[in-house]
Amino acid sequence: MRLVILAALFAVAASPAHAGFIAGAAGLVGLFSGALGTALKVGLVVGSIALQLLFSQKPKIPKPDDIRNTKKSEEGDGRWAIGRMEVEGVAVFGNTKGYEIYRLIAHAYGPLVAIEEYFYDGRPIIVEQEIGEDFIVTSPPFVTSSPIRSYFRIQTRDGDGRQQAFRKLVEQFPAQWTEDHHLNGIACSLLHMHSPGRGGEADSKKFDKILGGGLKNLRIRGRWGLPYDPRIDDYAWTDNGVLIALWARMQLPGAELQTFDFDGIGDMADEAEVLVPTIRRLVSEFDGRVDIEGPDNGEIIDDGTCVTEYDWENRVITGTGGSATATNPLLRWTNVLEVGATTKAKLVLSGPDKDLLVQIRYGGVAVSFTRDETITVGGSSVRIIEGTAVPDTASFVMRIDGTGGAFEIRIDTLEFTVYDTRKRCTLSGGGEGPIDTKVVEKMYECAGIEELRTADGKVTFRWLEDDPDAEFDLTEDDILEMALQNGPEGAERPNLCRVKYLSPERQYKESELPIQLFESIDGSYTGPAWARIQDEIDKYGEKPLELTLIYCTSAGQAAERARYLFHMARAISGEVTTLFSGLYAINRRIIDLSVPDVGTDGAMVPARTRIDDNVIVDDDGGTCNLSVKLIPALLRDEPWDVDRDSVLPSPKMEAPQYEAELDKPDAPFSACAVQYQPGGDMSGAYEMRVRYSAVDDATKSEANYRTYTGSDPDLWQGMTEIGTSHAWLAGNYVGEKVDFRVRMFNGDDEGSDLSDLLEIASLAIQNNTPNEPSVLVEVQGMPEDNLHLTITAPAEISVVQITVHGSTYDVRPLQTITHDVALGSSDVTVEVWAETTDGTESTRWEYTWTAPEPEGP
Repeated sequence: MRLVILAALFAVAASPAHAGFIAGAAGLVGLFSGALGTALKVGLVVGSIALQLLFSQKPKIPKPDDIRNTKKSEEGDGRWAIGRMEVEGVAVFGNTKGYEIYRLIAHAYGPLVAIEEYFYDGRPIIVEQEIGEDFIVTSPPFVTSSPIRSYFRIQTRDGDGRQQAFRKLVEQFPAQWTEDHHLNGIACSLLHMHSPGRGGEADSKKFDKILGGGLKNLRIRGRWGLPYDPRIDDYAWTDNGVLIALWARMQLPGAELQTFDFDGIGDMADEAEVLVPTIRRLVSEFDGRVDIEGPDNGEIIDDGTCVTEYDWENRVITGTGGSATATNPLLRWTNVLEVGATTKAKLVLSGPDKDLLVQIRYGGVAVSFTRDETITVGGSSVRIIEGTAVPDTASFVMRIDGTGGAFEIRIDTLEFTVYDTRKRCTLSGGGEGPIDTKVVEKMYECAGIEELRTADGKVTFRWLEDDPDAEFDLTEDDILEMALQNGPEGAERPNLCRVKYLSPERQYKESELPIQLFESIDGSYTGPAWARIQDEIDKYGEKPLELTLIYCTSAGQAAERARYLFHMARAISGEVTTLFSGLYAINRRIIDLSVPDVGTDGAMVPARTRIDDNVIVDDDGGTCNLSVKLIPALLRDEPWDVDRDSVLPSPKMEAPQYEAELDKPDAPFSACAVQYQPGGDMSGAYEMRVRYSAVDDATKSEANYRTYTGSDPDLWQGMTEIGTSHAWLAGNYVGEKVDFRVRMFNGDDEGSDLSDLLEIASLAIQNNTPNEPSVLVEVQGMPEDNLHLTITAPAEISVVQITVHGSTYDVRPLQTITHDVALGSSDVTVEVWAETTDGTESTRWEYTWTAPEPEGP
């Protein structure tokens, strides 16, 4: 039996990546020499329907967290991922040879279409291609100036079904790893660490940093899977919720291409990509807890004799006030808002002088207050302000009336809501084990779709709408018997809703959507009204409906789906027995059902109703039985409103960074493209440059950039740094969307947190006027016969050339060059200036050497 299983496994592993093989799972067992001299057992898994039946696995709905962890096992369920997802894997092989340490991680079924970011030990790392498929980790503490360049290398295979065995493992361990170990169909990574050993103090220190505790886990954030897209009749990556639900449905036994209504499903896929309103947090997540007088953070602009201070940790504004009339100090935070994005602000202020805040501005745009009221809570009064506007710059400004004496204002709450758009329906996720009907049904639930059959028996989808059109009527003439109840009994009926979703803000972990929200100042409920029925809670206590929408990565989509599911769970439901006219309900879902109009004269009125199950037909009795739910009035009469019904996503939780005493650097503040002028060593070449600020105790920096493929980000890549303030990269990126970030390291290679992003929608050549170069002059010779000039280019990232005494040099910011000028019997005047791509000049530095008077006869 074992031989049959192994043969089946290898046969499946050779199948195309898109062939729909993820229907079951089994374990391939093999014993290998383990990492660092211990034994690990292979946990490679590939799937087939036959193996699912063979092992009779109990169906389960996989959790996304299951595939975010690395494990070691003899046998186990196959891992799969689809859409955008973070995946660790199964350690399937490990061994050492001399100073070289290897570990092989099987992540999930392929294909892995694109890698957006690597995480090692939970921390983001930069991985750059070196030679062939070898990628080196260029993040400290792994990068080194020695010939090996890095202690850490990674090779990742995408699991496309055509891969070969890892050459390094075949060569280093031929008795244990052969050409047959190709892992076809499985995305996997080979970790290769070079140990520095413990030969000396420096080596021991480096060993502890990179190998203390052994090799750690590797996680990939990537774009997974190639679902079939009937609109292009091909397989392509997507997070389109309809197409991913179709992909899952096609994994079930018996699914064949001719089974599906691709025309109808293709139309729904188009509808899934329509942009709909949503709300989100500021990218900066600014809440006022920023030192306004920190580098590039902002400024306090005092007026007259008033002196204003801001305690950013406690968010308290104090000032001396001023005797002059109209004394209006300003607090301005820079680079916190998003230009052009409609943004709502909410401030809760306390303190004796809270009423002295007279204005908030988004850059130069004054925000009109739509709410400005003072309430008393626990004997203390607070002021609540709300207003919405569109920023014209990224600055947030508070203006205070400082006329008169000293003042004190405390910011208790400072929240921003950005109005944006999202695709109507997206899905992503993954798990362990077979993709069965429970997985498919959960995807349908997250997408808000249902499956039904066309007239010719093909599988198609339909949206689960709040107010759908009726497909036919069942009147009192059709109805023999009706037994309805007002949802579950009052003591059991859910009266509040809690939701978990797959949160990109939390590294694609299952996270609670912040729906049950309460005002910190008085404890009042501030979440959406649909999610909490307070009068029933007061009567029966809390009866929560716990929803787990594990394939929703959009908070807005999760909230919209939750509203529907919560109120349908509370809906009037029951059984209806009809004449054979009920046969018309077969393969239909929405009807207008005549029900008694309770509370009036009891006349029958039509109610929009959902058929919840298959129609049961009694041929002998001539009747049909239907299970039904009446669609609640809240859904039908109150269309989804993003202001009223949606909620902000979970607060962002950054991935842990390298621990250090260094402060987190600010986001890079400038980036551009340049093209060198004709004629020099770099004639006509393009370069991308970025500029940023250092932090205290930093000795080197690491600048990263990423471009985009369509709207999807590519893998972060490194640049060539210039000290702790600049970085550059050769290549023409003009017109591309590019993001930049930076982190700092001290002399012990301890890193700061990664900065926030500088996002450039379209990179452009910059020709800002550079500052004057810095020049050091040394007169050489006895007698004087040479001027030796040491010239440092200005810091502006637009500079490409230095001109000195008729010669030109191609340069980068802060680059130092030398130039000699021969001296003779005449005076010499030397000019030095910097230029940009289009020849824009800096001011000119000038020096005149005066020739000595000739000696007399």
